[in-house]
Amino acid sequence: MATYEPYADPDFRHGFARDVDGRFWEMYLGCTLIEAGRNLLPIVERKRDGGQLELCVIEDGRRFWIEAIAPRDGDSEPDQVVRPIPINEGGHIIAAPIRPA
Repeated sequence: MATYEPYADPDFRHGFARDVDGRFWEMYLGCTLIEAGRNLLPIVERKRDGGQLELCVIEDGRRFWIEAIAPRDGDSEPDQVVRPIPINEGGHIIAAPIRPA
């Protein structure tokens, strides 16, 4: 978290509690870009009114904005792949659904 903190939105910690998968993906992607030597725009240099994407890579004087999106469960439909339930919590092996033609 310390590596990503200068680039995270002010409500990142609070948002993490509500959307662990999405916020973890955002932090993971940001840290991976930093480790790859990319220069990210710190949160203190962004507009105060918000409305911007999560990450901004600065390269050769240009800004590349990245929206970090993590998949969600979605609505219940016949072809929805349901998250597995651990066996010690009553789960079992299930076949992936076949999409109707």
